[in-house]
Amino acid sequence: MSGADAQQHNEHFALDPHFSFMMYNPAQGLFSDAGKPFIIPLAGLLIGGIMMQIKDVATTGKLVLYFGAQSFMNIYMGWVMRTSVTVPKGHTYTMTNGTIGTLEVDLTGCPAGFALTAMQQVISFLVFAIFFSVAYFTPYKYTPKPLNTWFEVFCVVVFGCVFALNIALNNFSLGYISIAVNLIIRSCLPLSTFLSQQALALVNLYPFKPCRIKEISLMVIGVICAGVFTMARLLGEQSKG
Repeated sequence: MSGADAQQHNEHFALDPHFSFMMYNPAQGLFSDAGKPFIIPLAGLLIGGIMMQIKDVATTGKLVLYFGAQSFMNIYMGWVMRTSVTVPKGHTYTMTNGTIGTLEVDLTGCPAGFALTAMQQVISFLVFAIFFSVAYFTPYKYTPKPLNTWFEVFCVVVFGCVFALNIALNNFSLGYISIAVNLIIRSCLPLSTFLSQQALALVNLYPFKPCRIKEISLMVIGVICAGVFTMARLLGEQSKG
């Protein structure tokens, strides 16, 4: 492929290397504006991995490793779904009526939360299948717990669907709101989880949990603060136009 053909190929598929994060120059990409948010999560992964090798701080190392992994996944998905430049400004396009236009601003994000989640689930399943197959003939093989009743099968299916839907909706939301708002909203989960447990307990599907006034009050205050922050953020974005 000649240089002119390669340039035309890149322009056609919007694959300008300048906008490909850490693809061609990892060092430059890591310290770019897009890469800087990943420095702390990567440092958390590195430090947590080292701490886990030291017996006295192994438990703390697990927390640091979890912090690094969770932060990295949230920031990465937010970058993919919302802030990554997919088509740079200045790119020319042709409409269906033959009109040729030029992008005045960058097109950012990849609003395909459900498709992306489906690919993640398939890849995760394949990785688990490989691990299961390799470890099966070793002393470290994984033996799944047998499901003895149809109710247990039903519970596993429901849990799997809810788990996948939780990830899908989270990825979908990152295409439209910032990570800060996303995490603030997700911080309301303790109260919603408690209410769900009590509702299931009414139909004998879950044991009743004690209602401690201090705990409930703190969860309610947290939800109120989350709502105030979210409304302030939305109204601030609207005022900026």
